[in-house]
Amino acid sequence: MLSPGEFPVKPLKAQVAAITAVSDDTWRVLLRPPVIERIAFAAGQYLFLVMPDGGKRAFSIASAPECRETIELHIRATPGHDAALAVMEHLRGSACAELELPHGRCVLRPGTRPIILLAGGTGFAPMKALVESALARGEARSMQLYRGAHSLDHLYLRELTRDWAARAPWFRCTEVMSGEEPGWTGRRGLVHQAVLADHPDLSGFDVYASGRPEMVDTAYAAFQAQGLPADRFFSDMLDLKA
Repeated sequence: MLSPGEFPVKPLKAQVAAITAVSDDTWRVLLRPPVIERIAFAAGQYLFLVMPDGGKRAFSIASAPECRETIELHIRATPGHDAALAVMEHLRGSACAELELPHGRCVLRPGTRPIILLAGGTGFAPMKALVESALARGEARSMQLYRGAHSLDHLYLRELTRDWAARAPWFRCTEVMSGEEPGWTGRRGLVHQAVLADHPDLSGFDVYASGRPEMVDTAYAAFQAQGLPADRFFSDMLDLKA
C-alpha cells in the first residue's frame, strides 16, 4: 500500500494524446508521458499543470497508477470560469503539457474499515483512480461511492460505475441529484446528506472526499458530528486550503 510522500515531486512533459467531451462542459484529457518515464504516483493524488505564464493549476489524476500509458484528467470549463477556459485553450493548442507531480495525501490508507467515497462534479476524478487501482490490485475492501451532481449531464461516465459494480461485489454507487432534473427517480438533495441518512454512525468508516471546497468543508464538519474521527476524513481540498 502506497503512502503520501512516497514518490518525489518532479517535472514531466507529456504529449496531449486526446481531449474528449464527456458532458456539455467537461472534458476527459489523456496525457502520454515519454516511454522512458515511469509515472510514479498513488491513486487519489493530484498534479499541477504548468501554464505558459508559469502559473500552476491543480487537477486530480483520474487514472490509476497501474495504467502506465497515460495520465487522465477531468476538466470542467464553463463560461465565466476564465482559469479553466484558459487551461482548455492551452491544451487544445499545444502538442505537449508541462506537469509537476505527484502531490496530495488523499491516498488509500491500510486497514479493514469500509470506505465511503464522496464526490461532487469532477471530484469524481480521484475517486475513479482509487476504485480502478483497487480493482487492479484485487482489493476486496468495501467501498461505497456517493456521487453528487446538479444535473444528469454532470453524472458523466456513468457506464464506468456500473461496470465497477458488476465486476466487484465490494463496490456500490449511490447517485444524488441536487438540481431539478426532470424525470430523475433516484436520490435527491445534497450528496453528503445522503451519507448521513444512510449511516447514522460513521465511527467505523474511512472517508475520502473531493469536490467543491464548500461541499468538502460541510461534509467534514457534519460527518464528525455523526461519529467520524477527524483523522479518518481525507481530502486534498482541505490540504490545498491549509
